[in-house]
Amino acid sequence: MVLKEFAAETRARTQSAALFIGVIAIVACGSATPTETARAFDPTRTPGIVGTGTATATATTTVTPTPNAKEMRAAGSTETFAIGASATSDEAARRETATTTALSAQATARQGQANKAATVARATLYAEAEATSTKITELVDGTRIARGTLLVADLLDRRKATTTMRTAVAVVTLTGRSSHRAATATTIQRRVLATSTSASARLEAEATVGAIERSGAATSTALSVVAAGTAAALDRNATATTQSIYSNATATSLAIEAERTRLAIDRYSKATMTAAALDRAATATTVAIYSGATATTQARERNGTATAVAMYADATATAQARVLNVTRTALAGAAP
Repeated sequence: MVLKEFAAETRARTQSAALFIGVIAIVACGSATPTETARAFDPTRTPGIVGTGTATATATTTVTPTPNAKEMRAAGSTETFAIGASATSDEAARRETATTTALSAQATARQGQANKAATVARATLYAEAEATSTKITELVDGTRIARGTLLVADLLDRRKATTTMRTAVAVVTLTGRSSHRAATATTIQRRVLATSTSASARLEAEATVGAIERSGAATSTALSVVAAGTAAALDRNATATTQSIYSNATATSLAIEAERTRLAIDRYSKATMTAAALDRAATATTVAIYSGATATTQARERNGTATAVAMYADATATAQARVLNVTRTALAGAAP
């Protein structure tokens, strides 16, 4: 804009100088008619003539100078130079405008490319972070489900083992009772049969049978207590084992989930930092391109301004020199 204004001012000054040169050339080439008045003849002041009185002679000579070819060429050259300087200034202004437009378009295109690249990179990083987070969630859920399935299967196995052990204890207890009673009955029957002829022997057999029955009842009670204690101990062990397994599974699942969450957060943070770095790099590139284009444009404007000023100074000096030459020539031709 500054260059255009300066070019317009240069053209205006050049045209003014050309107009002034034209006026001077017209004046010098014969528009004015100089008049030469002859000196008065005084015989009293001239040696060799004696007499009195005053004689006056007046002669008028009109000189009309004709412009020569050199002066006409000088005027035409001045006008041609002014037109050439104006055309050169216009061409420089057009070139500067075209250069500025091209640099602005190039900077805009590069900024658009950098913005597109940053947008694509940011979208890719966000998509990868989202996919990673989803995958981690699926893995954690799958791990939790697998742990729960194993825990339920383990509980069922331990319940089955406890039931089997209780059944075995009960079978052993009942078998012991039956065997003991059968042996006791067989012994009593044998003794009764062997001593059936004696009343005292019968009484002794009855007492023995009573003692055996009492002993069998006590043994059965003791076996029941032992079996109940064993079953309770097995239940406690199974419960404690189940709780331990569940605690370990829960702790393991939580540890895995925490680790995967930390990895997801770490990757998301890195993706965010990478996107921010890309944004900063794109911004810095755009600023550098714009600064370079601005500096180049300003340098070219300064060079164009300096060139126009130099051309204007040369044109002004040349025009002034030619005006002085034409004026001197005209004055020399009009001098007496």
